[in-house]
Amino acid sequence: MIARNAAHKAFTLIELLVVIAVIAILAAILFPVFAQAKLASKSAASISNLNQLGLASAMYTDDYDNHYVLSGAWNTGTPPGSTDVGSIGGGDTVSTWSWLLRPYNKSSEITQDPLSPLNGPVLAGGTDNANNYFFPQYGYNYVYLSHVDASDGVTEQPITTTTPVTPAQTVMFTAKFSFVESKLGTNGYFVTNPGCPLFWTTVEVPDCNTAFVQGFFCNTNWGNNDGFINAPSIEGVTSVDAGANTGGVAFRSAGKTLVVFTDNHVKKMTPGQLAAGTNWTPNIDASNVQTTDVTSYLWDIY
Repeated sequence: MIARNAAHKAFTLIELLVVIAVIAILAAILFPVFAQAKLASKSAASISNLNQLGLASAMYTDDYDNHYVLSGAWNTGTPPGSTDVGSIGGGDTVSTWSWLLRPYNKSSEITQDPLSPLNGPVLAGGTDNANNYFFPQYGYNYVYLSHVDASDGVTEQPITTTTPVTPAQTVMFTAKFSFVESKLGTNGYFVTNPGCPLFWTTVEVPDCNTAFVQGFFCNTNWGNNDGFINAPSIEGVTSVDAGANTGGVAFRSAGKTLVVFTDNHVKKMTPGQLAAGTNWTPNIDASNVQTTDVTSYLWDIY
């Protein structure tokens, strides 16, 4: 009788290490691909949101004598929030531009950027819809489209859709910082006076100095040490991606932001592209930013 070897052949330590190494290599290759696919998916959803906001804005202008939406309206009777949560109190209620566009879109979700961190609870006891509409994650070019008198910083007068000379080169909405990326939730800063633009729903233009001379109220230039977006006592946005040195405009999509122009087309842009026509650079001091080529500048209406 021939005896059979009952021993089972097992993997050697070397073979196990080789298998583990192969798996690690495959993971290193595939994880960035998955991350890029996830980013691309969120970017596509953000583009869709901006398209819908552009269409909602167009429908709003049809109903309001071709005027762009206000950056905010006070005591309308149907506001998403109250300034009791802000610095002035007194029971004044306020409707953001995103709330004013509410009748023209199907969901408050289009005001939230899929590329951005979640806001979390903004209004105490507020519904998800109220929180979304009260703190949109897309910012409005209020400086030129919802003109505020530079002499008082309060009186709003939206321009008409026929005013921009080149609608395809006039910014309307961009991605902006999230509530959790600023100190708004801890210092209670929302507004300065009833009637003023709603700064937590807007973004600043690269060259505020020129806008102010033209009679358009604004807060700050883009750049370092701007005294508003960067200021810990006010907006307190510290992340560059979230808009610390770019007027609150967030650049989350591989260093680019999403922009919808007044002709309703959407485009991905780098900070340099969006600051075209100025001398802005990532390290420039805000006080030194100025317009160098008015024909390339994308924020004004001329």
